[in-house]
Amino acid sequence: MARKIIYPGAKGPAAGDAPKKKRPSFASFGARTFEVIVFNQHVRDAVERGEHHQQYDDDWAENRYVEIEAESPEIARRKISTRYPKHHGFIIVDVVDIVSKFDDDA
Repeated sequence: MARKIIYPGAKGPAAGDAPKKKRPSFASFGARTFEVIVFNQHVRDAVERGEHHQQYDDDWAENRYVEIEAESPEIARRKISTRYPKHHGFIIVDVVDIVSKFDDDA
């Protein structure tokens, strides 16, 4: 099978090449940035006993703020749950839409 080489300055794809499809961005689906507050209960328990967790830093005993792109708070929570699973001790405290944090409606 021959490799197709496109040299710098060449105009467009080589003859017979189909144009590459662009992957849709989150912006096109109405994604927003959410701030998720999460900590690890196993680490918190270990720190309270004066011990250290085998796998995670003691910093996980405190709330951490993680930003994630999602279409809704529910989807943000689901995405974060896969990254920080409950069965590993991670607890999601809250999911906050960053834009609403700065609204002056109060």
